[in-house]
Amino acid sequence: MGEVKQKRIKKLSVYEETLIWMSYRYAIGRHTIASCTHAGDIAQNSYERLLLNPTRMQFMSKDINEEIERCLSFGPCSFRIDRYSGANIEDISPLNIFYQFINSLNIESYNELKKIDNVEAYYDKESSEFKFDVKYLEEGAEQRYISEMDIEDLEPWQKLASVFNLKKHKFCKTVYNGEENIIEYVDVWRRKVDENGYLTKVIQYESIKMPIDMYLGNPSISTHINEDYIVEDNLQLNNYNV
Repeated sequence: MGEVKQKRIKKLSVYEETLIWMSYRYAIGRHTIASCTHAGDIAQNSYERLLLNPTRMQFMSKDINEEIERCLSFGPCSFRIDRYSGANIEDISPLNIFYQFINSLNIESYNELKKIDNVEAYYDKESSEFKFDVKYLEEGAEQRYISEMDIEDLEPWQKLASVFNLKKHKFCKTVYNGEENIIEYVDVWRRKVDENGYLTKVIQYESIKMPIDMYLGNPSISTHINEDYIVEDNLQLNNYNV
């Protein structure tokens, strides 16, 4: 019998890194199936190789977040984040902050946002959370049509940025059917569902723990760790050199 050859992982070349950079810069904010699924394609085909160059991976995470922030600033509500209000720039996930803003409104349709002219999010040091200054359109001013897709098509890119941000990787211990597992995950946000699995009438979003390995296995499927099975969280196992 022949020897089993181990899979050899090589760093991405500068040319390959440039192609990835150019492709996500083009795709982020476009409303096509190809653009939305491209985020998962990048993850599946480059994650292991980018681990050999964590500094570059960290740069891509920050760069993708900046592109998402740009889309939000030129999109519905002209949503902008004050980066000088005290929040750590690397900790900012623009779409997650936008979802916190949506949660504060208690709306049933994204079209209700058409009355808003612009929003500025700023970090409040006293409460350690983001707050929002909202300016509404004057009466009679032209309103823009807004759909959920304007925002939720950015979700695949927010997931990719979170996975590429090695500093934000967390570990927890779960027990299920008597079996213990250590799971590496990142925090992401998704539309909230009720106890029957249906979307809530009032548009709300919630933070979930997304397992890295399950995401890389099939990025198009939304997966999360059931909190009921977590017996220990925030294990000090993040040894990424970034």
